[in-house]
Amino acid sequence: MKKSIVTLILALAASTAFALPAVAGEKLTLEQVPAKVKETIQSHVKDGKITEIEREKEGDATVYEVEYKSAKGTEHELKIGEDGKVLKMEKD
Repeated sequence: MKKSIVTLILALAASTAFALPAVAGEKLTLEQVPAKVKETIQSHVKDGKITEIEREKEGDATVYEVEYKSAKGTEHELKIGEDGKVLKMEKD
């Protein structure tokens, strides 16, 4: 009986852990990102407006996810490595 209860508790704990949503990254301002990341952001955003910058961990790497609207109103997303290299670009 005790073994059944322990098994049930472990199963519930495991299923709950996988059901939790992913934790969002740390929100930052442009002034808080490394210089190379800031240069990359500025070269893409130009006259547009940054709507959000987040720092996230992907394995051992730190990445910066940037959402912005271009001067023409088009929404964009960038994923940038700590070295300032663009890892991914999306246009909505």
